[in-house]
Amino acid sequence: VIEQIRATLASEPLSPVIVIVPNSIQVAGFRQRLCASGGALGVDVHTFHTLYAELLTRAGQPIPLLLDPVRIRLLRDIVDDLCERGAMTHFAALRDKPGFIALLRNTIEELKRARVTPDLFTDSVKGLGARLEEIARVYAAYQDWLQKQNWADNEGRGWLAALALESNPDLGADTRFLAVSGFDEFNPTQLAVLSLLANRAKETIITLT
Repeated sequence: VIEQIRATLASEPLSPVIVIVPNSIQVAGFRQRLCASGGALGVDVHTFHTLYAELLTRAGQPIPLLLDPVRIRLLRDIVDDLCERGAMTHFAALRDKPGFIALLRNTIEELKRARVTPDLFTDSVKGLGARLEEIARVYAAYQDWLQKQNWADNEGRGWLAALALESNPDLGADTRFLAVSGFDEFNPTQLAVLSLLANRAKETIITLT
């Protein structure tokens, strides 16, 4: 991948290159290897999460990121409110247990990675029992707060980045070379963004571990 980037930039100096790797450790590692090979200007190395933020900024739609400590506090407040209103009974005994809020956070992340909206999840679990219906209430309240406050979590930024790409055909159209390296799978949000970008980049390469 690095050899192809350097060959591309040798013939087209400073042309935009986007590299996507799985995590921040690999971002640092890729940059070090690129420097060791002689370096290259015009190369942006991202995780999907930082790419989402960059795309939204370029689209003129920057949105603050909900950091994990704030997200945990928000979910705890939502659970407390549901319990006090009698809308959560199945999980009421767990509201103060260590790990329960973290489990809700992980469940919501999994749903959002699969691009399952709160409305879709609520409709899907209706009549399937209090356990799933209460998770749906938490998810709906969580997403409603984010939208009203104009904040987003990492997966929500991915949704918004995909929408920005769909509505703006010029976004990412200047990409000369798109490299996606080191993944063994892609979730639906990643696939949506990647498909849109790949259709606009002059050249795309994807490596799979």
